[in-house]
This record gives sequence, C-alpha cells and structure tokens, in this order.
Amino acid sequence: MASQQGWTISQVEALIGLSRRDIQRCCYEGKGGVGILSPEDSKWGRRTYTADDLARLFIVARMKADGMSLPEARRALEQAEDGGKTDAELLRDYAERTAERIEQLETLLLGAKALLAVNGKGDEDLEQIVGQRIAPELIDTALGTADAALPANEHTLKAAVEALDDPGLALAIDLAHDPGAADRLRVRIQDQL
Repeated sequence: MASQQGWTISQVEALIGLSRRDIQRCCYEGKGGVGILSPEDSKWGRRTYTADDLARLFIVARMKADGMSLPEARRALEQAEDGGKTDAELLRDYAERTAERIEQLETLLLGAKALLAVNGKGDEDLEQIVGQRIAPELIDTALGTADAALPANEHTLKAAVEALDDPGLALAIDLAHDPGAADRLRVRIQDQL
C-alpha cells in the first residue's frame, strides 16, 4: 500500500512503464497536454499520484503500447466514460484479453517445444512435454489395448480432455506417437466418461 503522500512521478514511471514526458502530458491541458488526469500536489508543490491515477495511467500505457497516441487515448477514455465504462472495467477487459493472449502464446510455445524435441534440438523430450499435461500411463493405456480400463478417475479424465483442446499438446502427442493419436486419445477418454 502506498504511503499517505502517494507515488512520485519517478515511481509511477518505473511501475507503469510510461515515460515521464507522457505522464506529464497526461496531467496538463495546455499546449502539448492531453488532460487525462489531475493528480494532487503535495505540500512541497510536487505532484503525487494515487492508486486511481496509477490505474488510469496503466490504461493509457497499454493504449500507447497498442499504437495509440496520447490524444487518441484520451478520446478512447472519453468514449468509454460516455458508454458508462469505469477504469476498473477497462482494466478487467485488458486483464481478460491478456489472459487469452497468454493461453495463445502457451499453445505456440508448447508446439515449438514439441517440434524442437522431435528434431532432437529441444531442452525436453516429447514424453516430458506431454507428461506435464497428461499422465503418461493414461496415454499409454488409451492408445494401447482397446479393452484396458483407463487408470484415472473422472476428474482426471475430464482434465485430460480439456488439455487436449490445446493444439500444441495435440501436436506433441501426435509427434510422440503417430498422426491422429491425439484424436484417438480424446475419443477413448470421452468413451470412458
């Protein structure tokens, strides 16, 4: 939690990743300014920034990272406010989009690791990569004898089916076994459920 005085511009710059100049431009309306926020002046005449100011500047920094200028960010914030969106809702939207992007990147990473492993150039082998997501004995049994019971409870089987929704994992399983192995594994597990 911040001290009673709030954060200094140097602290905000380090925490938010927005340049000092852009932070200053966000704080005044005059020539070159965009007037996105009005932080308090401390008793020494220096600006201090509250958690609400940090939230607004975080949103602005993300907008800039997405290619917006500060005036465009101001217009976007005004449009969001006119539409009834709060900074908290904008942050929540950003967090959700970021979580989705992380999932996409993890899938790409898993696929790249699997392809490196199959070529003997990766840090892990395919069994390690796959075994981190689905128990190897489950895969071996499901892809082996059709009559053998799968060695897992319903929760584990449902988790395995969910994991198979990841194209990176499906690629790793197909590379470790043979083309179509991930599809056969999914069908076999779903039949057991």
